Amino acid sequence: MKHLLLFVFSLLHLSALAQQAQVTGRVLDDKTGAGLPGVTILQKGTTNGISSNDDGRFTLSVATSADSITLQISSIGFVAKQLQTAPGDTIIVRLRPDSREFCDLSVAMYSKLELKLSSGVRYAPLGGSIRVFSPRRFSKSLAATFGYQTNLDRNYALTAGVRLPSLLNSNRLYIEENVAYEHLRAEAAAIDFRSYVATVALSLQGYNRRIPVLLLGGGHASYRTLPGSHEITDRTGAGYTVGLRHEFLSYPFPIFGSVQATRWPGYWQWQGRLAHPLPLNLQAGVEINSLRTYTEVALTLSRFFY
Repeated sequence: MKHLLLFVFSLLHLSALAQQAQVTGRVLDDKTGAGLPGVTILQKGTTNGISSNDDGRFTLSVATSADSITLQISSIGFVAKQLQTAPGDTIIVRLRPDSREFCDLSVAMYSKLELKLSSGVRYAPLGGSIRVFSPRRFSKSLAATFGYQTNLDRNYALTAGVRLPSLLNSNRLYIEENVAYEHLRAEAAAIDFRSYVATVALSLQGYNRRIPVLLLGGGHASYRTLPGSHEITDRTGAGYTVGLRHEFLSYPFPIFGSVQATRWPGYWQWQGRLAHPLPLNLQAGVEINSLRTYTEVALTLSRFFY
């Protein structure tokens, strides 16, 4: 009886294998020709799917009962593609970069406007920002941002920034420049802080999209304590900035993040952000800004218009 059951099980296993085939292939960046990692390849109408490896290659097992199958291929930052193939085929898929912008990880080509609502959990519960992108006939990487948060009293955070035209955009390296102004005032933390910072973002292209973007920069800041503080401090001087920007997870739950540390005279300023794109061109996120006695965490919700 034992041998009979083993024989039946073997037949069932061989039958299942006989009904399975594989579709193999590679997903490439249409612009650079580099393999794209983390791309989702999904058999349409099923939950059968897989992600490409670090070189953009994949192997998907499919049933052989159908003469052809439809694959849905998608990745954040690229235009999704749908194609038909047959079980057993080997395919090459080329994805075009998406024109839309998610977080700060791709260059805005068609974005016109971003509106953001933000709520601080400690000092400034009400606020928002607006970012305006340059028309396509001008520099596609130019954008201006203005933001303001307040508690409708004496606490507020004012920010403004400009993303300048790219210095270099080749198949191997992309350089982006940003200039930002910040003014923080918080009675409870007894601080008044102003800063001007210029940063350069260095991004390698044509290799692995999971390589983080390097942020380097410098600026000038003034920090003073407000009346009533147990210490009297007035610090003014130049500082330097280092940071990283990265996509931590891929479809279907991408997380975009950045962290930036600035060394001012006698203290550090830490800034970070996590964001996740949602349907209807929405994006939810959390941001943190910390220096000396001041630490603010803000929840954000953005809407992009194209």
